[in-house]
Amino acid sequence: GQGPYLCSMDPFLKRFPKSFPVILILGGMLMNKLVRKMAVLALGGTLSLLLTACPGPSSAGTGGNQVTVQLQDPQGQHMATYYRVGSGSWQQLSFQNNQATFSAQGTVDYEIATRCRGGGNVADLQFFKASTARSRQVNVVCSHGQGTQRVSVTFNVRLPAQLGGVSVQDGEVVGGHGADSSVSSLSATVTAQLPQGQQQALVALFRIGNQGLQPIGGKLVSVNATNGATVTVDTQGWAAMSAKTISATLPGGFQGQGFVVFFKDGMKDAPFVGAYFPNQPGFDRYGVLSGAGGVYLGNFMAKDSGYNNQLMVLKDTGGNDWTVSLPQPWTSSQCSPSGASFTFSYPNAQAFTLDLNGLAEEQGTGSPLRVSVLVYAAGSSTTYTLPNLGSQLGYTFRTGTSVSYTVGATLRGVDSPIFSTFLGSSELTLSEALLRNLDLAFALMRGNYNVP
Repeated sequence: GQGPYLCSMDPFLKRFPKSFPVILILGGMLMNKLVRKMAVLALGGTLSLLLTACPGPSSAGTGGNQVTVQLQDPQGQHMATYYRVGSGSWQQLSFQNNQATFSAQGTVDYEIATRCRGGGNVADLQFFKASTARSRQVNVVCSHGQGTQRVSVTFNVRLPAQLGGVSVQDGEVVGGHGADSSVSSLSATVTAQLPQGQQQALVALFRIGNQGLQPIGGKLVSVNATNGATVTVDTQGWAAMSAKTISATLPGGFQGQGFVVFFKDGMKDAPFVGAYFPNQPGFDRYGVLSGAGGVYLGNFMAKDSGYNNQLMVLKDTGGNDWTVSLPQPWTSSQCSPSGASFTFSYPNAQAFTLDLNGLAEEQGTGSPLRVSVLVYAAGSSTTYTLPNLGSQLGYTFRTGTSVSYTVGATLRGVDSPIFSTFLGSSELTLSEALLRNLDLAFALMRGNYNVP
């Protein structure tokens, strides 16, 4: 079974691979039910939608005179991949053991084009462009494996009478990795879905009510997660949580929500430890577990009323008060589509993503083909034209039609290993080192245009 993932109306977010855990999107998607109910009140909608991933190409690494292309395709959906260096001719790549290389001397632009059979959430046509100064490694995904197996684990929890100077009361909430239970007589039973295997898990205690969300304390527990396993959590070893604030200033007409999740080496999953809902008093804090170390990863998303603009931040808070630094929304003039060409002028962007529906179709059958693009920024204005590789990859561009698109600008974090991974890798091994100092920021816009 798959773990929980963010559901968004936006194709950009579907790029996150199946193994990309809740920790890096919105850890609160499976937060305890009381918080979820508050979220519904605050935002006027449910936050419990889930999806699996739909990645396009991604990139990582520099150095040498070759570009390496790694193919992920356990289901055999790859049809062909072509590349070109500079303005040279397009050449077909031949993969051996899911890897191929080509020469790219010095600092030069190169492009990669891939056709997959599609299906599920994988784009049929995937395009990539970068300079060798930025990246010499590209991941292409045409299908996914089985992903992480999750199993049901029950925690039988006994709580101390006091925790961090706070008397534990009936009705408080014990949360653990996407599940929760109310306290009764200093006891609670929580059944969570955890990745299979040996790991540490966090069992945390919260007070939720008219005063908002108050983190009280928690305990790290060693778990060998097998389906149906039972874990006894006794009164020893609990630590207090100190409350840290979350604050954000939203653009006019935007609504938003944020969460903070906790990860420590030895864990396989990251539990919710706090939330921010601007319309719900007291939901502006998260808990830092005393003496635990680890990483506290903030996740914040804002949208306008029509979901046409979305803003997203992933940030290592350092266990401190977190003031969210949101990017500015796109304006319509900053993305200029014309047929199969696109000009992006979002200021200070590091890279652009593009998802298209309605432009490409399969030769012969006329079946629609989904398109995904990743192109690194080239100065204050970046123009990208989809290559015409119809004879090689079996597609054609439609005319006399309307095309819907989602364009994304990456403002911070393009050199992070996470950015290199989330668009293309299916298996991401989490670590504190990987998440430490993480700061990613994205701005997304949906739109439509007509092709004569």
